[in-house]
Amino acid sequence: MKKIISMMICFSLLLFAVKVDINAEEKVSVTVGNTDVLSTTVEGIKYENGKLYLDNFISSERLVIKGIDRLEVVVTGENRIESDSRVPFSAINTHATFSGGGKLVIVNKTQSGVPALYYGNESGCGMCTIGMTVKDNTSVFAETNVKDGTAVLIGFNSDASKKDRGFLVKDGGRLIARAKEGIAIDADKINIDNGYVYAKGGKAGLYGGTIIVENKGVVEAEARDFAIYSARMSVLSGADVTAKADFYGTYIHNGDIIVSGGKLTGILTGNYEYANSSNYTLAVCSLNDIDVNNGGTIIGKSEKKYSDCGVYAGRYIKQSSSSTIKAGENCRIATTPLEIDFYEDLSSGESITVTEILI
Repeated sequence: MKKIISMMICFSLLLFAVKVDINAEEKVSVTVGNTDVLSTTVEGIKYENGKLYLDNFISSERLVIKGIDRLEVVVTGENRIESDSRVPFSAINTHATFSGGGKLVIVNKTQSGVPALYYGNESGCGMCTIGMTVKDNTSVFAETNVKDGTAVLIGFNSDASKKDRGFLVKDGGRLIARAKEGIAIDADKINIDNGYVYAKGGKAGLYGGTIIVENKGVVEAEARDFAIYSARMSVLSGADVTAKADFYGTYIHNGDIIVSGGKLTGILTGNYEYANSSNYTLAVCSLNDIDVNNGGTIIGKSEKKYSDCGVYAGRYIKQSSSSTIKAGENCRIATTPLEIDFYEDLSSGESITVTEILI
């Protein structure tokens, strides 16, 4: 267990401080580069009747929205913001909802240390609403090609519990995020409700406090280190989550993994050149509890033979009779401190029924 905790601490030290270039004004504004969209006509973008319309909007300058508490961004056609200068898309003191059924691509090409898509608040605005919703078959793509960048960053509210520091993808909405070396998506609250999220990063794919996937929502997360790194996670009502990584597919460091009527698959790639004697590799890992019920399924497997992979709970695993926990070939299921003596060896495709294995 000390080895798992030490790796978690090392990973947290790798997380970078994102510096976002904003000023402290409180007024409402929508700008493309130095152009004020509220007073100037810009091809492909307009602000009208409290909504921002993007219709085949192409820009090499950043888009900044400020001070609009609840903003609907209506996306139609093919839209692209690709910037070499600071954050390509920023929403400051604004919760934006993307609708319209179109496609928006946001790319940070060269600016180091900043995200491609940022939602945040200005200093001293602890009560501001911060967050993002993607819905109605609308697609948002965010990509950063720099070494230490985050593709999507929702933060940092000084009192996040009072407002929604997070994102919701629902009703056929799609959020696709890629970060070359950093984190694909970083948010405190992540909810996928009949939507689709793809997150691929170096350090982490999906990084959050609470993750809820429900109503046939789909998540595909990939990373070198942690495909999903979260405090707690629920996979509910037909949802399907796949986490694929070198070290940890799913790593829950505080709360529980609950799979109720959904499916969670952790896959280790077998690319272990990063591993050393102080690191374990686990397909599905909760330092607290794992609870599988209501026909839910957890699968832990590896693409190549390796001894540590499988399903691990730091305290206990609970499984109802209608649910399944499976370990692939050469994988294991375990509770209590991570020692080989406590593993249950399973052959390929074999399942195990576990009820409250206590430390």
